[in-house]
Amino acid sequence: MRADLMDGQEYAFREKRTVGSPLHRIMLLKHIRGRKWQARWIRPNAGLVDYVSAEQILVPWNEQAAYLREERDRELMWKHNLKQGFEASSPITYAVYTVIENAGESIGVGDSDIAAKPERFERLKARAQLGHLRLCEIKLSYTDRMGRLHLPFETALELACALCAAEPSAVIAAVEAEERQASYIATRSGQEHHMPLLSSMRARWALIRQWCGPNAALAARETRIVCLEKLVLDAVYALQKAGLDSEANRIRRALL
Repeated sequence: MRADLMDGQEYAFREKRTVGSPLHRIMLLKHIRGRKWQARWIRPNAGLVDYVSAEQILVPWNEQAAYLREERDRELMWKHNLKQGFEASSPITYAVYTVIENAGESIGVGDSDIAAKPERFERLKARAQLGHLRLCEIKLSYTDRMGRLHLPFETALELACALCAAEPSAVIAAVEAEERQASYIATRSGQEHHMPLLSSMRARWALIRQWCGPNAALAARETRIVCLEKLVLDAVYALQKAGLDSEANRIRRALL
């Protein structure tokens, strides 16, 4: 929002960026430099002129009531998710967000919730074969000022698991692509510091494969084996074409 600030307009200002801190009503007078603005207070301290940082300006004043409702709803959802066992950095959280982000519906993931326009959730719900799920009736769900529906983490987990079961091949394909890329980076010379991250990522991939079911995982593995065999046969053909018949025969025998 900082790029949209305008002088002569009224905004909600918060001196301390803490949930529940009072909002001040101010009018911006002029931009000074960088993030600094000159402002006049309307309430409280009417008439006071001082300098403010753009980071402390929250929303236009006419949106402050809606902003406070969102803030309250977000805080209630956060506390609810913590009671349900949510942990921001756990493998299950990363697994859920990996599935949701790769679903192709442009659904945003937050600190402990997921958010998108309702129609995107409806499409994802249909793909996950959760037609019985009434999103608008889910406990503590809410719609923000942008019209995005926010759902708690337990619903995100339900959607992710159901999507894995409904579309296992697509989910595993995305996971394997991510795994190959991460493994390639971590195993390159001089990139050993990526290994701990790779280990933590493997935990989330294992969970996703578990949600997809053993049959899907085996099918994906067989597809990968066939692909690798084709690559090896292409290499054998290239060696023969280059006149390296002995090397080509050695590799062919190893495939038998």
